[in-house]
Amino acid sequence: MIYMKWNNWVIFSYALGQFGWSLASFGVGNLLIYFYMPPDTGKTPIFPQFITASYIFGIFTWVGIISFSGRFIDGFWDTYIADHSDKSNNKIGKRKWYMIMGILPFVLSSFFIFFPISSHSNVNTIWLITNTTIFYLSMTLYVVPYTALMVELTDTDKGRLLISTFISIAWAIGTVVGNMSYAIKDYLDLFYSSVNSFQITIGLFSIVSFIAMLFPIVFINEKIHCKQSDLNRETNLWDNLRKAFATGSFRNFVLSDLMYWIAVSVIAMGMVHYVKILLHLDTKYVSYVFLGIYVLSFMLYIPTNIIARKLGKKTTQKISFIMTIIVYMLISLLGTITWISPLCQIIIIGIVVSFPLATFGIIPNAIVGDIIETNANEHGERNAALFYAIRSFMMKTGISLANLIFPSILLLGYSQENDFGIRLSAVFSAFCLLLGLYFFRKV
Repeated sequence: MIYMKWNNWVIFSYALGQFGWSLASFGVGNLLIYFYMPPDTGKTPIFPQFITASYIFGIFTWVGIISFSGRFIDGFWDTYIADHSDKSNNKIGKRKWYMIMGILPFVLSSFFIFFPISSHSNVNTIWLITNTTIFYLSMTLYVVPYTALMVELTDTDKGRLLISTFISIAWAIGTVVGNMSYAIKDYLDLFYSSVNSFQITIGLFSIVSFIAMLFPIVFINEKIHCKQSDLNRETNLWDNLRKAFATGSFRNFVLSDLMYWIAVSVIAMGMVHYVKILLHLDTKYVSYVFLGIYVLSFMLYIPTNIIARKLGKKTTQKISFIMTIIVYMLISLLGTITWISPLCQIIIIGIVVSFPLATFGIIPNAIVGDIIETNANEHGERNAALFYAIRSFMMKTGISLANLIFPSILLLGYSQENDFGIRLSAVFSAFCLLLGLYFFRKV
C-alpha cells in the first residue's frame, strides 16, 4: 500500500517536479535543431545562421556532435550521481540534496543555450558546447535523484503504476506547454524579432520550470514520505552496475528503451519539418497538433491503466510498439496522399498515436519499479537511483544518437524541393522501433 503519510499534496508536489524538468529540458531536446538548423522554405530564414550547418568529417553536423557529446558524457555522470545518491546520508535528504545543487544551473543553462553571444560561428559553437555541458550535468543532479523517489514513495505494484501515471501526466503537460513555443513565438513575432520572440518564450519556460521543480524539494520530507534505502554502503559502483545488468529482463528493457528514445526523439525533432515542408502548413500547427495529441492521450490514461491491468503491462506495451511503427511509416508518406487534406492527415496521425503515447508514458517507469523490487528481494539492496540512472543513461544515449543522426539525415534533403531526408527520418525511426520491439519481447 502507499504510505499513510503520503497525501495528495505530496503527490501534487512530486508531479510538479516532473512537469518542471520536462519543460526545462524540452528546448534542448526538441528545439535545438529548429533554432540552429531551421526548416528551409526557400524564403527568408526563420533564424540567422549562428553556427555552421555544413557537414563535419563528411557526415556529421556541429549541432549533432555537440548534442550527442553532451548527452553521452552525461550518461556516465548519471551512474556516478545515482550511486552517490543511493549511499548518501545527508540530513537534508539523500535525494533532495542533489536536486538542490542541480536546479539553478539546470534552468539557467536551458535558456543560455538559445542565447548565442556573437555573430561569429566559432564563438557561438564554444558557447553552445559550454552551456550544453552544464545543462546535462546539472540536469542529472536533479532528475536522477528525483526519479528514484518514485519507487521509495510506494511499495506496491498498484502504487508504482499510480505514481507513474501521475508523473506521466505531468511530463505530458510539460511537453504540451513546450510545444506551444511555436505558437507563442508566432504571436510574439508581431512585436519582436524572430530571435527575440523565441528567446522570450524559452525564458518564460525557464521561470515556470524553476518554480515547478522547487515543489518536491520544499514539500517532500524523505524521512516521513519515503521508504529508506537499505543499500550496502560498502559496495562500489561497478559491483552495483554488474548486478543491475546481470538481470536479463532489465538488460533487454534498457536496450528496448534505447531504440524507443532514438525513434521518438527523431520524430519530435522532425515534427516542424513534417508539418511545414511535407504538409505545407504554418509552424503554429505544430503546437496545435501536439496539444491535440496530448489532450487525447490524457483522456486515454485511465483506459490505459485498465488495459494494462487486464492484459498486463508488457502486452500493452507490445501493442503500442506495433501501433507506433505503423504511425511512423505513415509520417513518411505525409503530403503524398492528395485525396486527404494536409490538416486531416496530421489529425489522423495524432489520433492513432495517442494511445501508444499514453502507454509509453505510464508503463516503462512501472516496469523498472517492478524490476527494482525483484532485485531488492533477491539481493537485499534497494539501489533505486542506480536502476533509474541506467535507464536515464539509455534514454540520454538514445536522444544523443538521435541528435547526432537526425541532422545528418536532414542534410540529404530538408526543403520543399528535396524532402528525401525528412521522409527518410521517419522510416529510420520506424526501423528503430522494430528493434525496440524485438528486445522488449525478451523482458
